[in-house]
Amino acid sequence: MIGAPTYPMLRDATLAALIEVLDANGIPYEWNRSENFLVMKETRSRILLRAVEEFERLRGSNLAWFGIDELTYAPEDAWLRLEGRLRDPKATRLCGFGVWTPKGYDWVHRRFIAECVEGYETVLAQPFENRFLLGKVPDYYERLKSSYDLRLYEQEALGSYFPNDGLGLTFSGMPFYDAWATAEFEARYGHTMAEFLDNDADPGAYADEVEFLQTVIGEFTDGVMAYVRATHPTARFEVLYPFDVNQTDFNKAINFPVGAWTPAALECLKTEGFGLTFTKNLKMSEEGIDLGIGLGFAATQRSHLVGLGDATAPWLKEMRIAEGKGFESVVGFALDQFCLIGIPVPLRVSDRRGARFGG
Repeated sequence: MIGAPTYPMLRDATLAALIEVLDANGIPYEWNRSENFLVMKETRSRILLRAVEEFERLRGSNLAWFGIDELTYAPEDAWLRLEGRLRDPKATRLCGFGVWTPKGYDWVHRRFIAECVEGYETVLAQPFENRFLLGKVPDYYERLKSSYDLRLYEQEALGSYFPNDGLGLTFSGMPFYDAWATAEFEARYGHTMAEFLDNDADPGAYADEVEFLQTVIGEFTDGVMAYVRATHPTARFEVLYPFDVNQTDFNKAINFPVGAWTPAALECLKTEGFGLTFTKNLKMSEEGIDLGIGLGFAATQRSHLVGLGDATAPWLKEMRIAEGKGFESVVGFALDQFCLIGIPVPLRVSDRRGARFGG
């Protein structure tokens, strides 16, 4: 089986590249367009072509191998489901593989690099090894470097996970180490701040660093509010908190200053989890929507921002979940996306009933 995160990516990139390679090498095949699979004429092997965004649909197959293109854009559960389908009794070797462009310290980095699972092997290819590309477009990387910002260039062109850019520029781990922060931390705590190379550190082992980083955010937002109120004393303030990128214990500890972002200080706590909407994880979306409960925010002091998408993304269900909790507002992002998709207004109201079972 060959998979890709979404059907458009499967159709426009992965399948197109596969057919191009087969045709260029004169490899005979039959393509069943209606059911989206290839049959290799010489061996009669069948290759299924599937989008993996709805990973529960991957159950039921007996696979000899699978491969996923652009793995960092696929949900981890898709990989796990496919691993469980490697059980074709006729296969002499069972194998699963993925290819990807690094996208920060995500589940792919954790599973294949930081905490590599036994039996996995990772090949970290360097971008300038791509002689085929450079033979066609010699200045490819130079053009991208002049067009992209530094971090985007490192990720998309150089395939970097950010400790360094591969060209001699070294970063000091996570972005906490500007001159002011390092000097201020040492002045407050009497020792140098620990260096964090990723966001999976145990916050309990770095009490000073966690307290400092959390406090600095709170002090900054307090300062912004005080400055604005000096001119506009009736101004009201809300915080937009992206819970999807704050899933690790370390991120949760440093990126939400509980002493500063309180119901007394803020008019509203707004949450958003675009990544979870894209991967159709409504369960985790609702957990994020409920974040404010444990922090003492009433429903009337909470809001939720939903990333609008196409019909395959459950953004409308997510909006209804938030609306059902009595929030101050539920906001769709953004108007241009809304108009481009051509969503009819007012939004359709469901007349169906439903029930949820289990945890």
